[in-house]
Amino acid sequence: MMICWMIKHMIIIRKYIFKALAIFLMLFCAFTFTVNVEATGEEITITLTNGASIRQTPNCQGLKFNANINSTDGVTEHGFYVALEEHTIEDMTLAINSSAEIVGSNKLIKKPIISGADDLDFNLIIVNFPIDEEAYCNQITVIAYAVVGEVTILSASVTTRSIGDVAMNMQQSGETGDYLDKICAIIPIKHISFETDEGFVHNQSYSSTYVAKQHGPENEQWDIVEGSVSKTNAIAGELSIQLRDYLTNTNFDSITAYAVMDYTIDNVSYVKFDAKNCRSKTVQRYYVKVSYSVDDGKTWQNEEVFDELNNSVKTWTYVISDDIALDNVKIRFDIIDPVDDVNRTENCQLIIDDIKFYTLSPIE
Repeated sequence: MMICWMIKHMIIIRKYIFKALAIFLMLFCAFTFTVNVEATGEEITITLTNGASIRQTPNCQGLKFNANINSTDGVTEHGFYVALEEHTIEDMTLAINSSAEIVGSNKLIKKPIISGADDLDFNLIIVNFPIDEEAYCNQITVIAYAVVGEVTILSASVTTRSIGDVAMNMQQSGETGDYLDKICAIIPIKHISFETDEGFVHNQSYSSTYVAKQHGPENEQWDIVEGSVSKTNAIAGELSIQLRDYLTNTNFDSITAYAVMDYTIDNVSYVKFDAKNCRSKTVQRYYVKVSYSVDDGKTWQNEEVFDELNNSVKTWTYVISDDIALDNVKIRFDIIDPVDDVNRTENCQLIIDDIKFYTLSPIE
């Protein structure tokens, strides 16, 4: 059911973004790529200047792309091709040259720009983004074009940006504004999904005799006691962290399964994570305790027990600080079982995935 919910809402999000691309493409003015192409005997240069920027209006934010053409002589049309998600220059070029309406699995939109005959700068603003993490994180690929006679000139490169990427870059470069804070508040500064492309490997050896085993890429490893990164009952993608505690552990109060970061993250205010348990007997639920450290794990603070876990996936929010962001943060997850050792009849299985770190207070 959770998967259906996620698919349904992602379809809705993509629908709104597509509407933003298709209906609310607007003009404006700066982006980076340079290409020199011979056309009708003279050199035409299309320049997309570095990066993208956010255009703030009273009611919404727009993602602004800018380009420059060195001459309008013989140019009958110019503008942008736009598509959701990341696409290579080869894929974009092939789709455009074959007059395709799709690149990958996404709609390819052609947006001619109307400007003055001698206006060498042309720009595009995509507005009406839903105020949603998925929408702000969705990548958008843009390529500039110009038509001279029957020849279409394309940029030698594409650019791919999301409104979240741009907001983060602007904020890190020192720009300020309430609208940047609002965007960055729902964009994770770090997202760990425990997949193979992040350097994690499936391992079904869960028992470690209560000695930590390391999982993940060098310099970003997780220490896991009585558990592993596994495909079994994974929440999203192929892999999730699975913590286990076995009936053979008669010292549950003092020795538990846990997962802890073996590195630190700066500028953290709160964390979101997905979790579920896999105990078949729902009358014997068990929980997850989350805590953080800023002294390399010597002490753990702000312990919070999430005691409503069941076998359905849910996203939980763990607040580290309401008013400031902290540096050198490590996060730890522990199994908590409310059933005493005598009455336990099952092994504990706790699944954790999609851990996201944020820098500002969460927006309700």
